[in-house]
Amino acid sequence: QAGGVGMNLLGKFTPGGVVTTYALNENPLAICAGADGNLWIMEPTQVAVVTLSGAETDYGLTSSGWTSITLGPDGNIWFTETPNVVGYVLPRGLVVEFGLDGELAAFADPSGITSGPDGALWFVGEFTNNIGRITTIGTLTRTYALSQGSAPTWNTLGPDGAVWFTEVELDQIGRITTTGVVTTFPTAPGSAPEDIVAGPPLGAFA
Repeated sequence: QAGGVGMNLLGKFTPGGVVTTYALNENPLAICAGADGNLWIMEPTQVAVVTLSGAETDYGLTSSGWTSITLGPDGNIWFTETPNVVGYVLPRGLVVEFGLDGELAAFADPSGITSGPDGALWFVGEFTNNIGRITTIGTLTRTYALSQGSAPTWNTLGPDGAVWFTEVELDQIGRITTTGVVTTFPTAPGSAPEDIVAGPPLGAFA
């Protein structure tokens, strides 16, 4: 599934290349599949729940500046928000937010977020060059520093049980284990990788 920023559209394409679009009430900014079998979409002033037939239900937000959205290990929809907030949305639209306070707050500035293999949420800090971990009760446990100027923008849980992320300014893709071991892989010069997602097994579309 993919969103159409600037066109208020949600798009669906099959492995065979058939494309279907659905009109939305606002521009889609990010998307994830929910535990309820619907699609959850982050929009500028609301979060939308869209069925597979394209029917939309909107929930107004108590905040603004959302940057990413993902299905959490607890079945709720988790999001990051500028400047230093991580939160989740209950199935009926109630928003719960956690301020990233304390000594780690200055190193947070969350951007992309994903469920980790350890039952926690992992996020990247695009402007603070780090990766953070937060539990489902809102406790920021630690952050891991990346190279200065790496600008990590998105992350995803990989099939190997590690969290993979992009470093847009360094033209790299990175991998971090739950113990904090970071490995990076260069991409083509000037490629500036941004979004990343785990793909299907090789040969799935053959």
